[in-house]
Amino acid sequence: MPRLFYDRDRVAADLYNSGPMSAIATRLQRWRSTEDDNGLALVRDLIETASGMENSLWRLDIEKNVPLFVLAAFSCDESGFLTYNGELTLSMVIDGRFEIADTGISTLEDLADLTGQHDGAQRIFTLLDAVTAHLDVVLARALRFAQQYAPDRGDDADRTNTT
Repeated sequence: MPRLFYDRDRVAADLYNSGPMSAIATRLQRWRSTEDDNGLALVRDLIETASGMENSLWRLDIEKNVPLFVLAAFSCDESGFLTYNGELTLSMVIDGRFEIADTGISTLEDLADLTGQHDGAQRIFTLLDAVTAHLDVVLARALRFAQQYAPDRGDDADRTNTT
């Protein structure tokens, strides 16, 4: 089963050089769980920042480390109002060809517990690790489902070519 991973060294270098991740690290350092802030905007901004870095931050460990673009979006109706209780959907586009998405996350704490950590950079790595692990599970489930129900192409070809 393919595994998902991200380039930790690129994130560390970006943080060290005060790149775009450092602004997210500052926001994460100040973030505390409250009823008014479920942290999903921070997750979305972190993923958008990571996706905006040169090349894809995430990869699949198959063949030549296939690029995988991770996206995060809130679902809205045609009037712009949040739907699905304001959940954040994480999705991944594999090799620019197909997309797999989760069913939605309702709080940052669904991904990771940041209460014991106060350093912003440490929180970024914890959150990126959690997003990667979450998407790895989503991918594994999708692949198992696809393999379980995929018809045997050899049998289909034999049936369709009979005259």
